[in-house]
Amino acid sequence: MSPQSGRLRDERGLALPSVVTLIAAAAVVILAIVFLTTLGGGSDDAADGTPTGKPSVPSKITGSPEPHPSSSTSPSTKPKPQPSKTPKPKPTKTSLPTVQRSHYPLSIFNTTSISGLAASVAQKAESKGWTVHGTGNWNGNVPTTTVYYPAGMADAAKVLAHDLGIDRVVSAKAGGISIVRLSVILTGRLD
Repeated sequence: MSPQSGRLRDERGLALPSVVTLIAAAAVVILAIVFLTTLGGGSDDAADGTPTGKPSVPSKITGSPEPHPSSSTSPSTKPKPQPSKTPKPKPTKTSLPTVQRSHYPLSIFNTTSISGLAASVAQKAESKGWTVHGTGNWNGNVPTTTVYYPAGMADAAKVLAHDLGIDRVVSAKAGGISIVRLSVILTGRLD
């Protein structure tokens, strides 16, 4: 709480965009319009090649014969239970969604006094296949380094956070900020 304002501060802030950032934002909007126009307005959930549903699993295994009593088996004889032959699942790392990193525009903002931090994180992101459209400073209160994402980009945000070693991923709407692309707000150096 700021003693002057008497109000609680939230995660809203003010990004001071450069001319390059504004031009890049306009280019992204134009490209999005062209892309959506090219699709012809149709909606195909699997357009990016990722599966959209769960694999179907039969609820009952069919085709295996029921044991029938034969003339050589007495009715009181019960077959021995067979041990399960299905392997136990091995523990795996949490699987990440499959996303085409270069298809998601990204901005990186620095809230620290560390000069060049946003640019160095941008280089790391680009080395992982992300397309960085701008870097800059952020004036606001963010509790820890965070990846913010607009509607429809949650999976990409999870992959980006994993690639950069960021633990916090928040919807832009829930964070109270307005963005049109993935945004990283840095509060310190990344490991």
